[in-house]
Amino acid sequence: MKRQAKCKKRSSVTLAALASHIKMPDDNFSVIEDSEPHEKEKATPSGFNVDDKSHKWLSYPDLKFLEENSEKLSVTMELTGKEFTNPVLDMSGDELEASDYNERSVQELSAVVQNIPIIIQRTATNQQQLDKRYTNELPSLKQPFREQVLREMKKCCHCSGSCLLGLLLTVFPIFQWISQYSFRKYILNDILSGFIIFLLHIPEGLACGLLASVYPIHGLYVSFFPVMVYFLMGTSKHISIGSCAIISLMISNAINAIGAVDSEELSKHNVSFGLYQKNTSEGHEITPPLNSSWPPTKQEAFVVLCLTTGLWQVFLALIRFASFPILLSDQLMSGFTAGVAVLIAVSQIANIFDLHIKIHHGPFRIFYTLNDIFSVLDKVKPATLIISAIALCLLMLVKEQVNVRFQHRLRVPIPIDLILVILATVISYTGKFNTNLGVEILGEFPVGLPTPALPRKDLIGVLTNDGFTIAIVSFVLSLTVAEISAKKKKYPLDPHQEFLALGSANIFSCFFSCFPCSAGISRSLIQESTGGCTQIASLTSSVLMLGFLYAAIPLFYSLPKCILSCVILGALNDMFIQIKELKKIWNISQVDGLIWLVTFVCVVLLDAGPGIIAGAIFSLLTVIYRLSYPYHAVLGSVPETEIYLDKEHYTKLQDVSGIEIFYFGSVINYMNRHIFLSNFKEKTEKQTKRKSLVIDSFANSKVIQKSDEDLLSNKELHHIVIDCSSISYLDATGLNVLLEVMKEMEGKGIPVFLAGCSVPVYEMLKRSGFLTRMTMPIIFPTIHDAIIYALKPDVANTVM
Repeated sequence: MKRQAKCKKRSSVTLAALASHIKMPDDNFSVIEDSEPHEKEKATPSGFNVDDKSHKWLSYPDLKFLEENSEKLSVTMELTGKEFTNPVLDMSGDELEASDYNERSVQELSAVVQNIPIIIQRTATNQQQLDKRYTNELPSLKQPFREQVLREMKKCCHCSGSCLLGLLLTVFPIFQWISQYSFRKYILNDILSGFIIFLLHIPEGLACGLLASVYPIHGLYVSFFPVMVYFLMGTSKHISIGSCAIISLMISNAINAIGAVDSEELSKHNVSFGLYQKNTSEGHEITPPLNSSWPPTKQEAFVVLCLTTGLWQVFLALIRFASFPILLSDQLMSGFTAGVAVLIAVSQIANIFDLHIKIHHGPFRIFYTLNDIFSVLDKVKPATLIISAIALCLLMLVKEQVNVRFQHRLRVPIPIDLILVILATVISYTGKFNTNLGVEILGEFPVGLPTPALPRKDLIGVLTNDGFTIAIVSFVLSLTVAEISAKKKKYPLDPHQEFLALGSANIFSCFFSCFPCSAGISRSLIQESTGGCTQIASLTSSVLMLGFLYAAIPLFYSLPKCILSCVILGALNDMFIQIKELKKIWNISQVDGLIWLVTFVCVVLLDAGPGIIAGAIFSLLTVIYRLSYPYHAVLGSVPETEIYLDKEHYTKLQDVSGIEIFYFGSVINYMNRHIFLSNFKEKTEKQTKRKSLVIDSFANSKVIQKSDEDLLSNKELHHIVIDCSSISYLDATGLNVLLEVMKEMEGKGIPVFLAGCSVPVYEMLKRSGFLTRMTMPIIFPTIHDAIIYALKPDVANTVM
């Protein structure tokens, strides 16, 4: 209908008077007079007065009848947009067809009652009656579990042309969207965005290579080879695959933990087979594989690490395990990012001061590093310190002042990182900083692409654990950035395919001297904000990077190393902003705040890998805690409604005479069975002899009459209703606990009813034979149905 396409509007139905000579149709109309007079109501906003002698309870079909007979019945239907404090009943769908009988069909009429309460007219029912009336009586067509497994296996083993084509389109999504690509509409934006991303890749790639404790050129390789694979297999249109500071730090930790050395230092190590390299920071020994040269070079180590990372990601993608990183919540990743930013900042202090210290890793690495820095602080080179200070000031000035203040005027941020790298290279070359001032420079770069080489197989087992950690972290970082763009641009994203694309990119690029890749957060956001529409932008940056590796890379021979450290520190600002999130997270949830804080502290003290594992374990423990100690309450009734709320929070609720309503907001399983029992007994025992009030709404609706003195005078607990609306699952232990509670209460003469059971819970109760052990009926669709039956079973079919 047209009204469904419009914003919802509310209407006010005001009855000035019901003409006594008009006879309502008996089959669809019911008026129930209140037995007691009410205070005279004030004039309604529309100017009509309501009868002060009685209130009239109207059912759903009355709306259409009143609309058709508005003149005869003196009914005014007036559109308003107000919310009323009186009982409200919103109606939609077929029951609002009255709104289509006039020209106001573009607005959806809701029955918002002002001064005259309108309620639903139906009979009280229980779950057994619902099953009998509304479930399909035909035999179940569900196949046995064994047949289902065999059918799925047969489907997986079945191969056909269409199946292979579907597999090809799934593994390589490029074939799905490239045919729909509009060159006229998108190509210019993609080329421009790709050029900007290429400019960002140069300083970030060189800096991340240095951060990973390898030659900076390898960071540029990561900006080329993985990007080409992700272009073919990725589902995100905007993320920029390449180097990442967080992953680079984890790579540095992994390759230094096994004692890997630079290529030129390998000749200094004359170590025979079977010896080991001692780790002085962690206090444990790493035994190298037999029949291999030890120690390995850093290049051999990170290449194998790239392979193990890719193998883990492909394996997890094939078993459809992309939901595993759900343990890494946003709060956990925020604390992890802030902790890694601290580690990165400390690791770059030595390069800022041009100091040569031992690279530490493992627990308390930050303290070992700071201790070494302070011990050689007198060897700081003034020239390097001045260059670093000027570079940092320039970076902060442009990034925090110019780019932020003029972001609405600038289509793209000023690439100050690349500008700084070029200026520093030119000035260093002109002034011969390396010769005259002793400033350490990058030196020679190999031209072109590296020669393909096979990774060392004997290192795979040594780096498997580190590969798994990096595989998960890189995937979570990439998926987080991809989801931001996907939600903003409203296109689908396949997490399993993302896992497969990243894994395939790592496996392919490990043969070309690359370390593990990930999405760059800042680059991805810039690619989307500069108008990039598809991965054609990434392809453009890769083509430009290929030309750069062949033509321009030798020009950076004179680039000071301290400039790359400044670039890294300048990029940490976005990561340090995560620290500000702690206060916001803590105000929302102290448990989530603890997850952030524990992860941050563990990362800083234990290192990145152990820190995120510790944070994930703590996060999992908080989930278990919340399941084991859920929210529970005793409910009371909102006067003259069917609404039941927590009595401790809503202090003006009314009690139901002799009935206790217990709410438990979690599953019932072996972990929280004792909590359920203790809370249930505590809440119910307090109410056993409590004096209760009678709810006027029951008397008004004639469910209870004033003549029922024996029922109204019953002030002791005689029924318990358990609100099961939030109990989504029962295991065998929970089922036994529920049966134990109901049997115990039944022995005391207090029946226990279950209200609002979900379909899985109800089906489990039926399959277990639970219902056959209890006196029926005990299960009701709503709390109100259960209370009506408990108060007066012989009139359970009375109008509510």
